[in-house]
Amino acid sequence: MNSKVDTFIDTIQPVELRKIAIRIQQIIQDSLPQVQESIKYKIPFWNYKGNLCYLNPQKDHIVLGFVKGIYLSNTQGVLVGNGKQVRHLIYKELESLEESTLVEILNEAAMLNE
Repeated sequence: MNSKVDTFIDTIQPVELRKIAIRIQQIIQDSLPQVQESIKYKIPFWNYKGNLCYLNPQKDHIVLGFVKGIYLSNTQGVLVGNGKQVRHLIYKELESLEESTLVEILNEAAMLNE
């Protein structure tokens, strides 16, 4: 855990988006305990042998971006984006966060950084 990341997440408004961010942080910490969290570019990043993913709150949703997202299999069909490298998940409500799907993507992303 990183107190700067915790402080950042504690300031996210509205509260519903903060709850999503807290849950994402918990899932990352539980499924990938070797991952380090930090603030980069003014937002939370999780690192494992390089940048893994980041959390970027927007006005009405949370973006969880995967730095090497273009290389992820996306067998779940949930990653979006058409940039050169990053793919992301978008969460507008806590109920839409499927833990098992997120854990699969996180594990695959970590393997890409091996």
